[in-house]
Amino acid sequence: MSIKKKLQVKESTVYKNIVAENRKNAIKRESYVERLLKNLSEHKLKHGRNLALIGSLNIGKSFILKEFLKRASDEENNGNENNDKKSSEGNSVAYVDFSKIGLTPEELARSLLLSVASWHLKKDVSDLDECKLGFESTRIVEQVKNEFLKIKPDHKLLLQLGFNFSEALCKDKSSTDKNNNLRMVVCLDEFWKLLDFNNYDQIDDVLNLFKQIVFSQSHVKYVVIGSAVTLMKDISKRLDFEIVEILSMTSRELSHEDNADELYYYSAGVPLYVNALKNRQKIAKNSESEMSIKEAFVTETLWKSGAIYHACERKLDDSLDRARGRGLLISILREISAANSSGLRLSEVSRGIYRSAGVTKNLVERLVKVDLLVKEAGRFRFNDSVLKYWFKNFVSGNEFEEIPIKNEIRNIEVDL
Repeated sequence: MSIKKKLQVKESTVYKNIVAENRKNAIKRESYVERLLKNLSEHKLKHGRNLALIGSLNIGKSFILKEFLKRASDEENNGNENNDKKSSEGNSVAYVDFSKIGLTPEELARSLLLSVASWHLKKDVSDLDECKLGFESTRIVEQVKNEFLKIKPDHKLLLQLGFNFSEALCKDKSSTDKNNNLRMVVCLDEFWKLLDFNNYDQIDDVLNLFKQIVFSQSHVKYVVIGSAVTLMKDISKRLDFEIVEILSMTSRELSHEDNADELYYYSAGVPLYVNALKNRQKIAKNSESEMSIKEAFVTETLWKSGAIYHACERKLDDSLDRARGRGLLISILREISAANSSGLRLSEVSRGIYRSAGVTKNLVERLVKVDLLVKEAGRFRFNDSVLKYWFKNFVSGNEFEEIPIKNEIRNIEVDL
């Protein structure tokens, strides 16, 4: 099977995969879902906002977004069934994940057209010609296909065409049915990856280009999503998007759970960690044995196949991939992970890695920008207490190849 064919199969299942998501183990974050649904309703009345949904890895963005997309799609389907065909005003949603596509102008344009058409038609769309849904959308499809045939395509034009397709589709619906005032909310996941397009000569400033497109559209609003929190906040300010930051759960949100205070302490309120601890206890109970929350935490965090272990490993790798100088950054993290919860001063870090204050300051600031560290009262500490515990043990080799037994984990100290 060709690469192109593989991409088509993958894209064609996006809509089905999201609306059929199994969410039985998810921690519900209802207020965030309601915020997105409210904005969708306001958009129908021409009062909607462009939003930036921001939150670190493991904080529950995927569930919130998928729950929003599912409910929005359900509401749209119910509305279409109940409304008279002569008056079919409504909203539509679409979703594109920038981390799942090749970040070239050609691939981005193609993915935007196919994904938006798939969501709008509620069926798999894998051919660009299927995106011809009226005069405006057909014009864009033909322009995109023409650029694909060129030896040197216009990269800036391809981005403009891709991002303008949803607006064109809405206009097509209005022109064919005067009673249809279709509006759309397009969700762009891991949006910060769009910055890669600044590497193309024809694209001087991709954020400025996107902003010009966004504010020229009247039928479409955007929700940009990202786990690069600090970077996404800067991007959102440049775009003039309203920031909706997803925070860790509070102890009050976990108050209905057994041993709520202990669960909150070991999970730091991070939904993925909460689920991991509860699932580990459930597995132990099904095996007719009891496991404390602390024992569940040590198992999931230090066992190489544990859910928290994998989550922390991914978070570290993703963050360091966005920074430079991985070797020295690891050294800095090692020094700070060995400190108490208040962290270290810059001078203390500098002495620990045998580098000047100037060099150390530059490196530490990189770690702050990729959300691994935070600075408080002149001291640097880990942004995630669970990640700090995992990293300290990871670099020391304190981990388990096989699932540990009670005797192995009973006396392990945990100080978050």
